[in-house]
Amino acid sequence: MTTIYLIRHGQTDTNRLDGFNGCASNQPLNETGMQMAQCLTKAFAEVPLDAIYASSLCRAQQTAQGVCGVRDMEIRIVPDLRETDFGFLDGLDWRTAKQRYPQACREWIRRVRTFRAPGAGESVREVSVRTVRAFLGILRENRGKTVAIVAHGMVLSLLIAKLLGERYEQYRMYPMMSNGAYQILQIEDDGHFQLDAWQHIEHLREEWHPKKRHVRNRYRRARACVPGRFFCALLKMTKQERKNHGNRS
Repeated sequence: MTTIYLIRHGQTDTNRLDGFNGCASNQPLNETGMQMAQCLTKAFAEVPLDAIYASSLCRAQQTAQGVCGVRDMEIRIVPDLRETDFGFLDGLDWRTAKQRYPQACREWIRRVRTFRAPGAGESVREVSVRTVRAFLGILRENRGKTVAIVAHGMVLSLLIAKLLGERYEQYRMYPMMSNGAYQILQIEDDGHFQLDAWQHIEHLREEWHPKKRHVRNRYRRARACVPGRFFCALLKMTKQERKNHGNRS
């Protein structure tokens, strides 16, 4: 059994404004985000982590430092875990983005499948492909271990959608994890996995929990529709892995 903690970074100023927080501006955590990272230090203090991975963006690395705590452990940087390239939209709140780039914002809402932000170097599909590739690389390096991956809201949403058998453009079927929250994936060598809760937020202050009823209901509905044990062929141990690790089925 491989246990992977998927952790969303703490809050940034653009997160607070519910804006486009991509990879171009590379924003650091704000004060609240730093406090969220400290909460993660306590939450993971007794978790027997074998490795910690983070995206190449500073907000993920700062959060990963919180997860690491006092461990003498290197944080492994994986550039393919970085957040989506939002181009000229990066750092803008929704209202400002709609004023400056109305057509792009309509595309973002209506046609995610073909969306590419103005000035961006990649599409949503390309983000999904690199994210899944990075995740599978981490899994194959760490069979039978316990690892943490610190990344970004949309990146993790695209990953979970893929693992649950959805097309990448359907990632909005499920709510995005809150800043500083985490999920636990328990992955068996035969490709079955368990997602024990949609997100863990009990370590965070009450004031940081989702406030709106419709948001809380989305989390409940999402968890209710995910089977306790799910199969994803991508997660199966490959022949080469079996040769390296032995037949553990």
